[in-house]
Amino acid sequence: MAFAFAAPDKYRCEIRMGVEGTITTIADGTSIWSIHSRTKKIHRQDQKISVARMKTLGPIDPVVSIALPAIPLSSLFRLESSRESGGVTILDLRPRKSVPNYDQILLSTSKDGRIPLSAETFHRGKRVARITFSSFRRNAAVDASRFRYTPPANSEIIPLR
Repeated sequence: MAFAFAAPDKYRCEIRMGVEGTITTIADGTSIWSIHSRTKKIHRQDQKISVARMKTLGPIDPVVSIALPAIPLSSLFRLESSRESGGVTILDLRPRKSVPNYDQILLSTSKDGRIPLSAETFHRGKRVARITFSSFRRNAAVDASRFRYTPPANSEIIPLR
């Protein structure tokens, strides 16, 4: 997974999903685009609507939930517990509102909480996803073009409501 963020509301996330191919999500400050490499599907959602939906329905997409600073994490998740193990802090986060795909996130950070190391999502006690952050650069320069997306001519854009 590659992730880049530009305050206050832009991010780009690329996740390689094996059979599904790469899913690239780009928030440009106005829209959130989701591009699926294998199916060639392109989804678009108004970013303000996405934020409003998350406030109403809960943190449906954990990556988006953590990436959008428009919503404080404390309003989406409750901290069930935290512990230290081998110089790593592990936070057990639970969605405040029930969501369909997961019911727990274990977020591992550096001991001081400044550097994310990994995130695991669980549903009914079974791990459904694990993301490991292999490198982290605070305030890294990221080309602004990484946060823009223009769909190819004649492509079908599926609106998400």
